[in-house]
Amino acid sequence: MAPGAEEESGAGMLGLMERITEAELSQTAAELSQTAEDWKRLGSEAYASKDWKKAVQCYSAALERCEPESELAVACFNNRAACHAQLKEHLAVIRDATEVIRRQPANVKALLRRMVALDSLGNRIEEALKDASAVLTMEPQNQHALKVVEKKRRSLTKKVSDALPAFRPGPRESIAVFLFTEDRPLQCYACLRSLHKHLKGASPNVTVFWQASEKPCFHSYQLLQSLPETNESQYGKVVWSEVSKGQLFPAFSRAVNRLSADGLRYLLLLSDTAVFHSDTDMSAAAAVLSERHEVFAVRLDLNPRIECFPSSNLCASAPLLQPFAADPRLLLWKRWFDSGKQAFESVPRESGWDEILNWTASLVRAERIQHFFSALQPPLDSVRQLDDKAADWLSRRQRMKQSEVSHRSACFEFPVLVTLDPSSFGSATEADALLRSQLHRSLGLGGGSSSSKDGCAQLARKVGWSPKEVEEYFQNVATGGSSPSSKLQGLLEAERYRDHYSDTVCVAHMPPSA
Repeated sequence: MAPGAEEESGAGMLGLMERITEAELSQTAAELSQTAEDWKRLGSEAYASKDWKKAVQCYSAALERCEPESELAVACFNNRAACHAQLKEHLAVIRDATEVIRRQPANVKALLRRMVALDSLGNRIEEALKDASAVLTMEPQNQHALKVVEKKRRSLTKKVSDALPAFRPGPRESIAVFLFTEDRPLQCYACLRSLHKHLKGASPNVTVFWQASEKPCFHSYQLLQSLPETNESQYGKVVWSEVSKGQLFPAFSRAVNRLSADGLRYLLLLSDTAVFHSDTDMSAAAAVLSERHEVFAVRLDLNPRIECFPSSNLCASAPLLQPFAADPRLLLWKRWFDSGKQAFESVPRESGWDEILNWTASLVRAERIQHFFSALQPPLDSVRQLDDKAADWLSRRQRMKQSEVSHRSACFEFPVLVTLDPSSFGSATEADALLRSQLHRSLGLGGGSSSSKDGCAQLARKVGWSPKEVEEYFQNVATGGSSPSSKLQGLLEAERYRDHYSDTVCVAHMPPSA
């Protein structure tokens, strides 16, 4: 090569190196000028293109440029954890998800990602189970968390299962049940019995709000609180809350406020006049509320047979009912209301199929109850006052803002319960006497004098009363016969109504012949 050519070649290489260096320096300068938000955006674009490694680099660059405790940092850690999950880098997922959870303990996505990563490692199932429990507290039907719990259950060896109480798979959904009863311990007793027998698909956490102005009724409510059949539930719990005059509002308010803390998403409002005669799948009712946000309540007291509402002297055929796509056992309909009226205008209360919320037996979202109840003002001394104020507020709110009080309702396609007129059982003291007679018979306190005293002594120990108090409670009860009186058959044997056509929400206390 000629000397001149060599010099020209050397100059060309030097120029190329200078151009590369300038290009690299230009790119570096451009990268340095990018903000954390820019890098996060680039990371999201790379993630959308399934370029997981590039997305990791971009999110890392964003984290280097943002405040460590900022919302942006949380998002970048969470997104980078998702990228590591796609790359099966489980330890990296755990590291990034932990950073998110440290800042936001209730971040479900981060909990799920860390749970899956811990579970994938194989030797950290206990840690995965803790994350699964945290997720199920907020989302009781989350399938990913339920799979981890089920995997843990299957992994238990026979030795461990022998040392622990037997596993009893319970319903996935937990619901709150608020049962209201005033001077009607007989009906309360029957309602709880039917509830425990026929409520399926959910764990009921029952709160009984009771009032007693009659002394005999007061003692009966006290006794019911100690009896296993009215104080125990297969999966849930029963809490008894006495609400004396003027205390209904604060007691109800405290119970409503506890729903979120207890992780309960659905609430069944129940009157003691209702008795269940058929198995009722509450998980199906909850699914309607979960999947159809325009449904405000699932009415258990309604079904396509209903043509008469005696309490309001209203006769009306069922509106157009449409099957719920996910479960045809549930039917949906659109309530009618006077949308031409303003919220400040008083209108007649909606009734029957058009009623927004009925306290006989309605399942609603807990958050909806918390929302509208916070707008009510005391004093509220009775359930009737609570019902009236709630109905008025909901009606006005529906006319003002349908997004909060939606216009659809749902019910089962078949009857699940009946209601019985309390006056059928006489006065409060007469109905209480029927309850005492039934308890005397069901607890086996009849028979000879010796066996009766032994039975009273055993009951006294069980309920925490003295034997004398038990004897006085059952003093002068009607002890004839070994089966419930004809008046009690409708309450205690509500299953007799199951196969008979009923076109009204309220039936006679004398059931059809079996």
